Amino acid sequence: MKIKRMLSAVIAAAAMFSAISLSVFAIGDNATYCFDTADKLSDWQLTDNADKAGLKISIDAKNAENGAGALAIYESFKGDAPNSSTGIYIDAKTLGLENFSGCTMQVSYKFDSDFDGSAENLSIFSDGIVWIQTAISRDNATIYKTASITVPENAANSRFGITVPTLIPATGTIVYIDNVIIFDKEGTPIENVGDYKMSDENTADKYKTTGTLTTVIYVVLLVVIVLLVAGGIFYVVRTLMKRFR
Repeated sequence: MKIKRMLSAVIAAAAMFSAISLSVFAIGDNATYCFDTADKLSDWQLTDNADKAGLKISIDAKNAENGAGALAIYESFKGDAPNSSTGIYIDAKTLGLENFSGCTMQVSYKFDSDFDGSAENLSIFSDGIVWIQTAISRDNATIYKTASITVPENAANSRFGITVPTLIPATGTIVYIDNVIIFDKEGTPIENVGDYKMSDENTADKYKTTGTLTTVIYVVLLVVIVLLVAGGIFYVVRTLMKRFR
């Protein structure tokens, strides 16, 4: 009976330990770019012909998937762009990587319901040694969906980006992008670059306090589990020794 009780205590403590570990992970689980602020908007560059398509990017506070903002891509195309598409991109060096070989970019996107132009060929892309792209679906266009693209491990591509078609004259916000997650070649998400906005002025302090308190509880539970396991082993050994005397 004592052994059963001890094992039950160990299991309960382990379950609580796991729950707290998951909550710690969730607190810091932010996308590489979440576009809550414009602090890292300059990381995203426009392609060479973007000015002729009137392409602009900004933070939109009303159309976020979650958080405080999303990246809005605006076009004012008069019909004189030299190519059939333009766009925005991020360079691997911006994230401290030599290239995007073996990396994956995942984006959440939502089309603007009032856009009066053609966005049929909108896509996410990677450029460098090879050109690859993934079409962005217009099905259920006004709700957030996800799309991703992976660079082959033997392709030292240096760019991830989003293409914007310039097929017909059009003016307006085309699409909103949120929660861009870039995974390295090991499949690990690159941490948020610093465009995450706390929900209120006190959240940062609350976060620090919560993190400190959680760490203390985390350590205490770990110690308790170790002591319970050690106690269980000691009890079993002592019981066996008594039997063989």
